[in-house]
Amino acid sequence: MSSFDKRKMRLADHELYRKVNIYSSSIDVIHNRVIITMPDSDKGSIGAIEAVVDKAMLIYEFEPLGEPDTIGQVTEIDTKAQRILVSVNGKPSMWYSFSPFSEIMRESGEASSFSDFKVGQTVHGWSAGMVMTSLPSQATARQIKIMGEPNQ
Repeated sequence: MSSFDKRKMRLADHELYRKVNIYSSSIDVIHNRVIITMPDSDKGSIGAIEAVVDKAMLIYEFEPLGEPDTIGQVTEIDTKAQRILVSVNGKPSMWYSFSPFSEIMRESGEASSFSDFKVGQTVHGWSAGMVMTSLPSQATARQIKIMGEPNQ
């Protein structure tokens, strides 16, 4: 096992993938560094990573929130699996599941929770990391913004 693989393993050994919002890690063989990809909103977590891996061995890639991946309506709520199906123009588009790092909020910016989802609500959805290209697609939510209540 290379010294870089060992550094990546230290992230797992210290459960940082669970404790810190790391999307992925990889090895940059040209610069001899471990690349950590994470959301730009979690820059405050760098200290926890650098307590385990020497900061001279790290390169950070911060993902900005950017534009929503999906804008559509909630068409199904799976309370057992803690996920919602968002449809765009009436067609199922994305299953969003939720991690401890997922943010759910209202259009006003007020914090919300999974129990606030209702079928018919318009939502803006951002994914965290990888998106599975099944039909419909599947992703972990980085942020879901509830834009309004269902039409009555």
